[in-house]
Amino acid sequence: MFSNTTHHHNGDSKSEPVRLTFLRHGQSTWNQQNIFIGMTDTPLTFEGRQEAMSAGKMLSTLGIEFDAVHTSLLKRSTNTVNLVLQEMDLEWLPVHKDWRLNERNYGALVGANKKQCVEEFGKDQVKRWRRSWDEPPPPMSKSSPYYPYRDRRYEILGIKESEIPLCESLKDVTKRTSLFWDEVIVPQLKNHKRLLIVGHENNLRSLIKRLDNVSNEDIIHVELPRAIPLVYHLDPVTLKPLPISGSAEYLNGRYLCTPAELKNIAERDFKQVYDVNSPLGKGLGPANVVSVNSGLCRGVNKYMLSNSLLIVLRTFCFRAPMVRWTLPPCTVCILLISSTFSTTSTRTLQRRCIQLPCRLN
Repeated sequence: MFSNTTHHHNGDSKSEPVRLTFLRHGQSTWNQQNIFIGMTDTPLTFEGRQEAMSAGKMLSTLGIEFDAVHTSLLKRSTNTVNLVLQEMDLEWLPVHKDWRLNERNYGALVGANKKQCVEEFGKDQVKRWRRSWDEPPPPMSKSSPYYPYRDRRYEILGIKESEIPLCESLKDVTKRTSLFWDEVIVPQLKNHKRLLIVGHENNLRSLIKRLDNVSNEDIIHVELPRAIPLVYHLDPVTLKPLPISGSAEYLNGRYLCTPAELKNIAERDFKQVYDVNSPLGKGLGPANVVSVNSGLCRGVNKYMLSNSLLIVLRTFCFRAPMVRWTLPPCTVCILLISSTFSTTSTRTLQRRCIQLPCRLN
Protein backbone atom coordinates (compact mmCIF):
# COMPACT_ATOMS: atom_id res chain seq x y z
CA MET A 1 0.00 0.00 0.00
CA PHE A 2 2.80 2.41 0.86
CA SER A 3 5.40 2.49 -1.88
CA ASN A 4 9.13 2.93 -1.46
CA THR A 5 9.20 4.78 -4.76
CA THR A 6 10.91 8.15 -4.69
CA HIS A 7 8.51 11.02 -5.30
CA HIS A 8 9.30 13.10 -8.38
CA HIS A 9 7.84 16.52 -9.07
CA ASN A 10 7.06 15.98 -12.73
CA GLY A 11 4.02 15.74 -14.95
CA ASP A 12 3.11 12.16 -14.07
CA SER A 13 3.27 12.71 -10.32
CA LYS A 14 0.70 15.49 -10.49
CA SER A 15 -2.05 12.95 -11.09
CA GLU A 16 -1.01 10.85 -8.09
CA PRO A 17 -2.53 11.27 -4.62
CA VAL A 18 -0.73 13.66 -2.30
CA ARG A 19 0.33 11.98 0.93
CA LEU A 20 -0.06 13.83 4.24
CA THR A 21 0.95 12.31 7.58
CA PHE A 22 -0.02 13.47 11.06
CA LEU A 23 1.88 12.38 14.15
CA ARG A 24 1.19 13.19 17.79
CA HIS A 25 4.28 13.57 19.98
CA GLY A 26 5.55 10.81 22.29
CA GLN A 27 4.75 10.63 25.98
CA SER A 28 5.77 13.70 27.96
CA THR A 29 6.35 13.94 31.70
CA TRP A 30 2.89 15.42 32.28
CA ASN A 31 1.26 12.79 30.04
CA GLN A 32 2.87 10.24 32.31
CA GLN A 33 1.67 12.05 35.41
CA ASN A 34 -1.87 12.47 33.99
CA ILE A 35 -1.77 16.27 34.13
CA PHE A 36 -3.48 18.79 31.86
CA ILE A 37 -0.57 20.24 29.88
CA GLY A 38 -1.78 22.82 27.37
CA MET A 39 1.05 25.08 26.19
CA THR A 40 3.30 24.17 29.12
CA ASP A 41 6.65 23.02 27.72
CA THR A 42 7.13 19.55 29.19
CA PRO A 43 9.87 17.19 27.91
CA LEU A 44 9.56 13.63 26.66
CA THR A 45 9.93 10.75 29.08
CA PHE A 46 12.15 7.79 28.27
CA GLU A 47 9.04 5.97 27.07
CA GLY A 48 8.12 8.98 24.95
CA ARG A 49 11.51 8.90 23.28
CA GLN A 50 11.05 5.21 22.56
CA GLU A 51 7.60 5.89 21.10
CA ALA A 52 9.01 8.55 18.78
CA MET A 53 11.86 6.29 17.67
CA SER A 54 9.40 3.47 16.98
CA ALA A 55 7.31 5.80 14.82
CA GLY A 56 10.41 6.74 12.83
CA LYS A 57 11.37 3.08 12.36
CA MET A 58 7.84 2.26 11.23
CA LEU A 59 7.81 5.05 8.65
CA SER A 60 11.26 4.08 7.44
CA THR A 61 10.34 0.39 7.13
CA LEU A 62 7.27 1.27 5.06
CA GLY A 63 9.33 3.48 2.77
CA ILE A 64 7.37 6.62 3.63
CA GLU A 65 9.40 9.75 3.01
CA PHE A 66 8.77 13.46 3.36
CA ASP A 67 9.76 16.71 1.70
CA ALA A 68 9.22 18.88 4.78
CA VAL A 69 8.11 18.72 8.41
CA HIS A 70 5.94 21.13 10.39
CA THR A 71 5.70 21.22 14.16
CA SER A 72 5.00 23.43 17.18
CA LEU A 73 7.31 25.44 19.43
CA LEU A 74 7.02 22.92 22.28
CA LYS A 75 9.86 20.51 23.04
CA ARG A 76 7.75 17.37 23.36
CA SER A 77 6.84 17.91 19.71
CA THR A 78 10.19 19.17 18.39
CA ASN A 79 12.07 16.38 20.18
CA THR A 80 9.69 13.85 18.63
CA VAL A 81 10.52 15.29 15.20
CA ASN A 82 14.25 14.97 15.85
CA LEU A 83 13.97 11.34 16.94
CA VAL A 84 11.71 10.39 14.03
CA LEU A 85 14.03 11.95 11.48
CA GLN A 86 17.07 10.29 13.06
CA GLU A 87 15.46 6.89 12.65
CA MET A 88 14.56 7.72 9.04
CA ASP A 89 18.02 9.10 8.22
CA LEU A 90 16.32 12.35 7.20
CA GLU A 91 17.89 14.73 9.71
CA TRP A 92 18.69 17.12 6.87
CA LEU A 93 15.01 17.63 6.10
CA PRO A 94 13.60 21.16 6.55
CA VAL A 95 11.67 21.52 9.82
CA HIS A 96 9.34 24.49 10.22
CA LYS A 97 8.10 25.54 13.67
CA ASP A 98 4.99 27.63 14.26
CA TRP A 99 3.24 28.53 17.50
CA ARG A 100 -0.12 27.97 15.80
CA LEU A 101 0.66 24.25 16.01
CA ASN A 102 0.99 24.49 19.80
CA GLU A 103 -1.44 22.48 21.91
CA ARG A 104 -4.66 24.19 22.96
CA ASN A 105 -4.60 26.23 26.14
CA TYR A 106 -6.50 24.23 28.76
CA GLY A 107 -7.00 27.36 30.84
CA ALA A 108 -7.47 26.92 34.57
CA LEU A 109 -7.14 23.14 34.17
CA VAL A 110 -3.44 23.35 33.29
CA GLY A 111 -1.39 21.72 36.02
CA ALA A 112 -4.36 19.76 37.42
CA ASN A 113 -4.56 15.97 37.62
CA LYS A 114 -7.15 14.74 35.11
CA LYS A 115 -8.57 11.98 37.28
CA GLN A 116 -8.93 14.32 40.24
CA CYS A 117 -10.87 16.68 37.93
CA VAL A 118 -13.15 13.76 37.00
CA GLU A 119 -13.79 13.10 40.70
CA GLU A 120 -14.54 16.79 41.31
CA PHE A 121 -16.48 17.79 38.18
CA GLY A 122 -17.69 14.46 36.79
CA LYS A 123 -16.69 12.36 33.79
CA ASP A 124 -19.10 14.00 31.35
CA GLN A 125 -17.94 17.54 32.13
CA VAL A 126 -14.25 16.66 31.85
CA LYS A 127 -14.85 14.86 28.56
CA ARG A 128 -16.65 17.91 27.18
CA TRP A 129 -13.76 20.13 28.23
CA ARG A 130 -11.28 17.73 26.61
CA ARG A 131 -13.07 16.59 23.46
CA SER A 132 -16.12 18.70 22.58
CA TRP A 133 -16.19 21.22 19.76
CA ASP A 134 -17.11 24.48 21.43
CA GLU A 135 -17.00 24.15 25.23
CA PRO A 136 -13.78 25.68 26.60
CA PRO A 137 -12.51 25.08 30.14
CA PRO A 138 -12.46 27.99 32.60
CA PRO A 139 -9.82 30.60 31.67
CA MET A 140 -6.50 30.80 33.46
CA SER A 141 -5.30 33.98 35.11
CA LYS A 142 -2.35 35.89 33.68
CA SER A 143 -0.81 35.51 37.12
CA SER A 144 -0.81 31.73 36.71
CA PRO A 145 2.68 30.19 36.65
CA TYR A 146 1.52 28.34 33.53
CA TYR A 147 0.46 31.47 31.59
CA PRO A 148 2.19 30.89 28.22
CA TYR A 149 3.30 34.46 27.62
CA ARG A 150 5.57 34.29 30.66
CA ASP A 151 7.84 32.32 28.31
CA ARG A 152 10.17 34.65 26.44
CA ARG A 153 10.00 32.65 23.19
CA TYR A 154 6.73 34.30 22.15
CA GLU A 155 7.95 37.87 22.48
CA ILE A 156 11.28 37.04 20.83
CA LEU A 157 9.46 35.48 17.88
CA GLY A 158 7.25 38.52 17.49
CA ILE A 159 4.06 36.89 18.76
CA LYS A 160 1.78 39.42 20.44
CA GLU A 161 0.42 38.74 23.90
CA SER A 162 -3.07 39.41 22.56
CA GLU A 163 -2.68 36.35 20.32
CA ILE A 164 -2.14 33.99 23.26
CA PRO A 165 -5.51 32.82 24.65
CA LEU A 166 -6.35 32.29 28.32
CA CYS A 167 -8.31 29.14 27.39
CA GLU A 168 -9.49 27.46 24.21
CA SER A 169 -12.15 25.12 22.93
CA LEU A 170 -11.41 23.01 19.87
CA LYS A 171 -13.36 25.58 17.88
CA ASP A 172 -10.97 28.29 19.11
CA VAL A 173 -7.93 26.19 18.23
CA THR A 174 -9.32 25.65 14.73
CA LYS A 175 -9.28 29.40 14.10
CA ARG A 176 -5.49 29.60 14.45
CA THR A 177 -4.71 26.25 12.84
CA SER A 178 -6.95 27.10 9.87
CA LEU A 179 -4.87 30.21 9.20
CA PHE A 180 -1.72 28.09 9.37
CA TRP A 181 -3.27 25.46 7.09
CA ASP A 182 -4.33 27.98 4.45
CA GLU A 183 -1.13 30.04 4.54
CA VAL A 184 1.49 27.29 4.88
CA ILE A 185 0.19 23.79 4.25
CA VAL A 186 -2.15 24.24 1.27
CA PRO A 187 0.47 25.85 -1.02
CA GLN A 188 2.91 23.03 -0.30
CA LEU A 189 0.31 20.32 -0.86
CA LYS A 190 -0.67 21.94 -4.14
CA ASN A 191 2.99 21.72 -5.09
CA HIS A 192 2.78 17.96 -4.34
CA LYS A 193 5.00 18.11 -1.28
CA ARG A 194 4.86 15.11 1.02
CA LEU A 195 4.37 16.59 4.46
CA LEU A 196 4.69 15.39 8.04
CA ILE A 197 2.85 17.43 10.67
CA VAL A 198 3.97 16.61 14.21
CA GLY A 199 1.89 18.18 16.91
CA HIS A 200 -0.43 17.73 19.85
CA GLU A 201 -3.67 15.88 20.21
CA ASN A 202 -6.18 18.73 20.13
CA ASN A 203 -4.12 20.80 17.76
CA LEU A 204 -4.07 17.89 15.30
CA ARG A 205 -7.75 17.10 15.94
CA SER A 206 -8.60 20.61 14.80
CA LEU A 207 -6.75 20.12 11.51
CA ILE A 208 -8.17 16.65 10.95
CA LYS A 209 -11.73 17.79 11.70
CA ARG A 210 -11.52 20.39 8.99
CA LEU A 211 -9.67 18.18 6.49
CA ASP A 212 -12.00 15.20 6.96
CA ASN A 213 -15.17 17.23 7.50
CA VAL A 214 -15.88 15.53 10.84
CA SER A 215 -19.13 16.80 12.34
CA ASN A 216 -19.27 18.83 15.54
CA GLU A 217 -21.05 15.90 17.19
CA ASP A 218 -18.63 13.19 16.04
CA ILE A 219 -15.39 15.00 16.86
CA ILE A 220 -15.87 14.20 20.56
CA HIS A 221 -15.18 10.56 19.67
CA VAL A 222 -11.95 11.23 17.76
CA GLU A 223 -8.81 10.77 19.85
CA LEU A 224 -5.23 10.59 18.60
CA PRO A 225 -2.91 8.00 20.14
CA ARG A 226 0.63 9.07 20.91
CA ALA A 227 3.29 8.52 18.24
CA ILE A 228 1.13 6.47 15.86
CA PRO A 229 1.36 7.91 12.32
CA LEU A 230 -1.98 8.77 10.69
CA VAL A 231 -1.65 8.74 6.89
CA TYR A 232 -3.94 10.47 4.40
CA HIS A 233 -4.05 10.31 0.62
CA LEU A 234 -5.40 13.56 -0.82
CA ASP A 235 -6.84 14.37 -4.22
CA PRO A 236 -4.10 16.40 -5.97
CA VAL A 237 -6.60 18.99 -7.22
CA THR A 238 -9.18 19.39 -4.45
CA LEU A 239 -6.93 18.25 -1.55
CA LYS A 240 -9.89 16.27 -0.22
CA PRO A 241 -9.16 12.91 1.48
CA LEU A 242 -9.41 9.86 -0.76
CA PRO A 243 -10.76 6.53 0.50
CA ILE A 244 -7.98 4.41 1.94
CA SER A 245 -7.98 0.79 3.05
CA GLY A 246 -8.13 0.30 6.80
CA SER A 247 -9.16 3.87 7.57
CA ALA A 248 -9.96 4.78 11.17
CA GLU A 249 -13.48 5.27 12.49
CA TYR A 250 -14.90 8.70 11.56
CA LEU A 251 -11.83 9.37 9.37
CA ASN A 252 -10.47 8.72 5.89
CA GLY A 253 -6.93 8.43 7.21
CA ARG A 254 -5.26 5.20 8.30
CA TYR A 255 -3.28 4.67 11.50
CA LEU A 256 -0.13 2.63 10.99
CA CYS A 257 -1.10 0.07 13.60
CA THR A 258 -3.66 -2.68 13.99
CA PRO A 259 -7.24 -2.12 15.23
CA ALA A 260 -6.38 -4.25 18.27
CA GLU A 261 -3.47 -1.95 19.14
CA LEU A 262 -5.72 1.10 18.79
CA LYS A 263 -8.30 -0.53 21.07
CA ASN A 264 -5.69 -1.30 23.73
CA ILE A 265 -4.41 2.28 23.64
CA ALA A 266 -7.95 3.67 23.94
CA GLU A 267 -8.70 1.40 26.92
CA ARG A 268 -5.46 2.41 28.63
CA ASP A 269 -6.17 6.12 28.13
CA PHE A 270 -9.76 5.77 29.36
CA LYS A 271 -8.60 4.09 32.57
CA GLN A 272 -5.95 6.75 33.12
CA VAL A 273 -8.38 9.65 32.82
CA TYR A 274 -11.96 8.56 33.45
CA ASP A 275 -11.98 5.33 35.45
CA VAL A 276 -11.90 6.55 39.05
CA ASN A 277 -11.73 2.95 40.29
CA SER A 278 -8.46 2.35 38.45
CA PRO A 279 -5.23 3.36 40.22
CA LEU A 280 -3.72 4.32 36.86
CA GLY A 281 -3.03 8.06 36.71
CA LYS A 282 -4.51 8.77 40.14
CA GLY A 283 -2.98 11.11 42.66
CA LEU A 284 -0.17 12.28 40.41
CA GLY A 285 0.35 15.97 39.92
CA PRO A 286 2.74 18.83 40.49
CA ALA A 287 2.99 20.40 43.92
CA ASN A 288 5.17 23.07 45.42
CA VAL A 289 8.84 22.91 44.57
CA VAL A 290 11.05 21.98 47.52
CA SER A 291 14.36 23.79 47.88
CA VAL A 292 17.25 21.77 49.26
CA ASN A 293 19.76 24.08 50.97
CA SER A 294 22.71 21.85 50.17
CA GLY A 295 22.31 22.62 46.47
CA LEU A 296 22.42 18.91 45.63
CA CYS A 297 19.29 18.99 43.52
CA ARG A 298 16.76 21.41 42.08
CA GLY A 299 13.45 21.15 40.30
CA VAL A 300 11.87 18.58 42.60
CA ASN A 301 8.23 17.55 42.09
CA LYS A 302 6.11 15.98 44.81
CA TYR A 303 3.74 13.10 44.47
CA MET A 304 1.54 11.28 46.96
CA LEU A 305 2.05 7.54 46.49
CA SER A 306 0.87 4.80 48.89
CA ASN A 307 0.22 7.32 51.66
CA SER A 308 3.90 8.29 51.81
CA LEU A 309 5.40 11.58 50.86
CA LEU A 310 7.63 10.65 47.93
CA ILE A 311 9.58 13.22 46.02
CA VAL A 312 10.56 12.18 42.54
CA LEU A 313 13.82 13.67 41.32
CA ARG A 314 13.34 14.35 37.64
CA THR A 315 16.90 15.63 37.30
CA PHE A 316 19.89 15.67 39.62
CA CYS A 317 21.99 18.80 39.44
CA PHE A 318 25.39 17.96 40.88
CA ARG A 319 27.83 20.39 42.43
CA ALA A 320 30.07 20.03 39.40
CA PRO A 321 28.87 22.67 36.90
CA MET A 322 26.94 21.57 33.80
CA VAL A 323 26.75 17.93 34.93
CA ARG A 324 23.24 16.48 34.73
CA TRP A 325 21.98 12.95 35.25
CA THR A 326 18.74 11.67 33.74
CA LEU A 327 16.74 9.01 35.52
CA PRO A 328 17.28 5.49 34.12
CA PRO A 329 14.33 4.02 32.20
CA CYS A 330 13.45 1.09 34.45
CA THR A 331 13.92 2.66 37.86
CA VAL A 332 13.07 5.91 39.53
CA CYS A 333 15.20 7.43 42.24
CA ILE A 334 13.02 8.45 45.16
CA LEU A 335 14.05 10.91 47.80
CA LEU A 336 12.06 9.92 50.86
CA ILE A 337 11.69 12.92 53.11
CA SER A 338 10.06 13.35 56.49
CA SER A 339 6.83 15.29 56.41
CA THR A 340 8.37 18.24 58.21
CA PHE A 341 11.62 20.13 57.98
CA SER A 342 14.14 19.63 60.75
CA THR A 343 14.41 22.34 63.35
CA THR A 344 18.07 23.03 62.74
CA SER A 345 19.07 26.50 61.71
CA THR A 346 19.98 25.30 58.24
CA ARG A 347 16.57 23.57 57.84
CA THR A 348 18.21 20.66 56.05
CA LEU A 349 16.07 17.73 55.10
CA GLN A 350 16.52 14.26 56.51
CA ARG A 351 16.62 12.04 53.48
CA ARG A 352 17.72 8.74 52.07
CA CYS A 353 17.84 7.58 48.45
CA ILE A 354 16.39 4.26 47.44
CA GLN A 355 16.03 2.43 44.13
CA LEU A 356 12.86 0.59 43.19
CA PRO A 357 10.94 -0.36 40.03
CA CYS A 358 9.45 2.71 38.41
CA ARG A 359 5.91 3.28 39.70
CA LEU A 360 5.01 5.96 37.20
CA ASN A 361 5.30 3.96 33.95
